[in-house]
Amino acid sequence: MHHMLVGLQISNEQVYRQYRQAMKPILQRFGGDFLYDVQVSQVLKAQHGEAFNRLFVIAFPTAEQLEQFFVQPDYLAAKEEFFDASVESTHFLAQWPS
Repeated sequence: MHHMLVGLQISNEQVYRQYRQAMKPILQRFGGDFLYDVQVSQVLKAQHGEAFNRLFVIAFPTAEQLEQFFVQPDYLAAKEEFFDASVESTHFLAQWPS
């Protein structure tokens, strides 16, 4: 498995939920899944001053499947419609194979 830890600053929770609904079948098609998904109330320390209110670990069977997922036209359409309208900032905090 290949894992990615991501922090998001979500500005519109309702639209972000629509994004998750739209991208979930695409994620599953590539063998991906959310292993952890946490709403964060306060960040006590961030290496570069990042602000985020959502933290999650997403996993794919391989690094190649992770990369392919993020460039799929149907994923990019869902991202443009919902993600860009609901997320102020994205912070890719770590990646690792298991």
